[in-house]
Amino acid sequence: MVKSPIQSEKIKKLDEARKQLSRGWLQTEREKTRLAAAIDNLPLGFLIVDDYNKLVLKNVKVDEILGHRKKGEWDIETIQNKLAGPFDLNGACTKCFHDRKSCGPVDLEFANKFIRIFLSPIFFLKESVTPFGVTLLIEDITADRKAEQEKDKFLSIASHELKAPLAAIRGNTEIILGGSLDDDLRKKINDINNGAIRLIEIVHDFIDASRLEKKIVEFKKEKFLMSALIKEVIDDVKHLIAAKGLVINYVESQNDSAEVIADRERTRQVLYNLIDNSLKFTDRGSINIFSDANRKFLKVSVTDTGLGIDNATKKLLFKKFMVPGKGSGIGLYISKLLVEDMGGEIFLENSQLGKGSTFSFTLPLSAPGL
Repeated sequence: MVKSPIQSEKIKKLDEARKQLSRGWLQTEREKTRLAAAIDNLPLGFLIVDDYNKLVLKNVKVDEILGHRKKGEWDIETIQNKLAGPFDLNGACTKCFHDRKSCGPVDLEFANKFIRIFLSPIFFLKESVTPFGVTLLIEDITADRKAEQEKDKFLSIASHELKAPLAAIRGNTEIILGGSLDDDLRKKINDINNGAIRLIEIVHDFIDASRLEKKIVEFKKEKFLMSALIKEVIDDVKHLIAAKGLVINYVESQNDSAEVIADRERTRQVLYNLIDNSLKFTDRGSINIFSDANRKFLKVSVTDTGLGIDNATKKLLFKKFMVPGKGSGIGLYISKLLVEDMGGEIFLENSQLGKGSTFSFTLPLSAPGL
């Protein structure tokens, strides 16, 4: 049958469309293969779940990290069943999806391992409003966690072993200082005594950090005036402040009669740590303490006119042994553990290089009738 020119043109267009579809399909398959290879070669476990938290995709690293299952695939439910502790992975995925915000990283104990999970919603397009699922990235941090545990164990043992000889050095130097010495020898013995005192303080910090991490520290739940405690602490440290040519002030607010519910002595320790931190990095000017309360919490701020903190160091604050500079870097870490165990928060409120920093912490206010 002879085809008409119109039919021939239609056949030609259909053939061209078929070729384009074929090329497009091949291109799609190549991109799919590349993507699958990239996902499988990720150093992290990679899962995608849909809006019902059902598994859509996972890479081979998931099985390497979590272990190979004899029956079925890893999904949110099977991972949840192996997690130690109260973390709700299913709820976290749902929240991540509906809030359209990333979650994590979260460190969790999984069977005989430690893993770190990061969740993020997935969108088809940047301008999309609703995600179509959630990505989970899983990292095996077992080796790092065990190394950290061994380090903590060593520090704990070393700290306890150092207590007795340091106490002996301090006691004997104080006895010697009570005798008749020439000025040069007295200065040398005094330096030894001060060094021993500082080392004892560091040892106590290590022991405190270890006990706080193990959750074996008992906290009193008592009602007290924060303003009175701040004044006591200032009275205790004012000679150290004056020795450096600085001044310390407490700027009382209209809420200075506000009471908090917390452990008074542990709160004193937090104040000491923040003031000591300011003292180390402030060579001139002043240290000022402010307090203010809202309906639920009282906030205490310690502001100094010191060196300030650069952006790189800000990321390391409140992490054990991570702050460069003077001291062991453990004071802020201990303060964070203490404040959080008492139901509050601690944070760097602001800092400018060459102008100073403000650290703040909050504690719950006492409820009527307590």
